[in-house]
Amino acid sequence: TYTKMAVQRFEHGLMIWTEWEDRIRVFFEDSTDVHLRSWAMYDNEWFEGMPESDPAIVPPPGLHQPVRGFGQLWREGSHRWTPIRELLGWAVEPERGIERGAVQCDTLPKYSTCYLGDPQGIVYVEQPEGSGWYVWSGPDAVP
Repeated sequence: TYTKMAVQRFEHGLMIWTEWEDRIRVFFEDSTDVHLRSWAMYDNEWFEGMPESDPAIVPPPGLHQPVRGFGQLWREGSHRWTPIRELLGWAVEPERGIERGAVQCDTLPKYSTCYLGDPQGIVYVEQPEGSGWYVWSGPDAVP
């Protein structure tokens, strides 16, 4: 499925939004073993008219407070009872919009693997049930 996407990298992971689902995936760099890194998906609860950011939160020089849907989830969300903000740290770059990204999952009814790709050739692989994630290096590469 082709979809608009937004991607933002953080000190300890990244967020990806897809217009197709209007959901936000959070990839946590919480393990040195890519097969044990966790990821989770959340509904995008931000809508036009809500504050884009919190002016009381001031990032250190060179870092960024995420805005809109990423910002709301970063400020208010949690993963396994730990605040997402604490797990990800600050954004290391502004979010990047992607006009034509792609999402594809295998056809298993449960325990499926999904792939999210952008036009720059970066493909993120989601292992089943939030069990791990990695950046795909090609068909013959071992993550």
